Amino acid sequence: MFMHSSRTWLTALSLLLLLAAAVRATVWWAHDPLLAYANNYDQIRTMAVLGVRPDAPGLADLDGGTPEQPWARFKTGLGWRMPFYPSSDTAIRAAVHVGSGLWRPGGSTMDIRQESAWLLAAWLLGVAWIGWRLLSLNAWHGLGFAAWVLLVTDPINLLFLNTWYSEFSAFACVTGLVGLGWLWLAGYRKRWVVGGWMLALLLVLATNRQQYVYLPLALLPLAWLAGRKSPRRRGLAAAAAAVAAVPLLLFSGDFAHVKDNARANRVDTVLGAMLPAASDPASMVRNLRLQPACLQFAGDTWYTQSRAVLEAACPRIMNLPLRRMLFALAADPAALARMVWRATNEGQGFVLSHLGQVQGGRSTQIAELDGVTARSVDELLRALPRPLWRVLALGGLVLPALLAVWAARQRKAGWPTALWALEIAVLYVFFSSLLGDGYVEIQRHAVLCYSLGCLSLTALFGAAMHHAVPAPSPNQPSGFVP
Repeated sequence: MFMHSSRTWLTALSLLLLLAAAVRATVWWAHDPLLAYANNYDQIRTMAVLGVRPDAPGLADLDGGTPEQPWARFKTGLGWRMPFYPSSDTAIRAAVHVGSGLWRPGGSTMDIRQESAWLLAAWLLGVAWIGWRLLSLNAWHGLGFAAWVLLVTDPINLLFLNTWYSEFSAFACVTGLVGLGWLWLAGYRKRWVVGGWMLALLLVLATNRQQYVYLPLALLPLAWLAGRKSPRRRGLAAAAAAVAAVPLLLFSGDFAHVKDNARANRVDTVLGAMLPAASDPASMVRNLRLQPACLQFAGDTWYTQSRAVLEAACPRIMNLPLRRMLFALAADPAALARMVWRATNEGQGFVLSHLGQVQGGRSTQIAELDGVTARSVDELLRALPRPLWRVLALGGLVLPALLAVWAARQRKAGWPTALWALEIAVLYVFFSSLLGDGYVEIQRHAVLCYSLGCLSLTALFGAAMHHAVPAPSPNQPSGFVP
């Protein structure tokens, strides 16, 4: 009787948390004025492909940005522009745009919420299905997932919803991967269904943009180790290998936008981050095999120095291979440590402050607004003393590994593998941001660290509950704790 009552209350609490997350996301989506990031280069790139631009007075150039404020209404039917950026997010948005256009006359205007509604609906349906399945298996698992979903349904992620950025679709993929992984650990019987969907979402995430291209490859050794003793799991590991190959092939194509992004990223990382952090900048330049003249640009970025000047004095940086950057940092590990330390100083919190976030404002931030809708965990993170923030940020990079070791010692089947996957994902997101574009908009590039960090804290809470709550009897399902 007591166990039945406990399960009922856990289920009710889980449903309440999921409902709160759904309401918050929906209210945010419908908010007037629009709450979203203003347009910068990444949004402009997608808008150019789809042939849309803000319906803003005096903005005639399709490539023009509107950094002071976001816009809800966009002019459409301006012609699709090539080259097409090889991104799953762009492909999804193109499909939604074409589908929505069936009910919209050519050359008319549209509200961006008409298209972001499809992304929001897909995310909500996925969360609801996973939550329902988890609750049917184990109320503790359902509660853990629901609590995590509510934590990540925050403006840190929601600011990307009503935009052309790819971050919200990446966040949606991570939500699905986490939820499906939780179902696997909870003992969901249709493992092939879960595994298939996880591989599909991993592929969508890996092709979301260049940053995540190597993520499946980073996870591949773990997939092989997990599947080496099971023929069925070996099949999934083989499928994972195929998934890892697709983004590598896709982004190796001759796409102008890919090359332009790579050039900007190399300049931002090498000149803006690596050389200022180097123990011996001249030695690092030699290890990178760059021209000695590149030293004079230490501290510059793609946005502070003329491209023509860089191409004339430091041309090799434009096509610098990643492996050479990694070799240079391996030869000077102190430089990498300084970069990590500075990154925690450059990006306290996860919300970008240099872009407007409220339509009708002039670089207005949501933190300036009244009301509960605009409140964010980011405000708490920014209010922390800098040393405490650094402890939290750096600790978050290693917490999953510590939990994985603990779970292995507790002989929790499946959980060590899941936690090591989380550790790989956290490190990948952080270092792909730092080595991908230096300190430029590192809060945006590393925004998934917030969601993954919340997951680590959820697991930590579960580990604490493991010791605080008596273990269930063999006939009762185990809790959500690892």
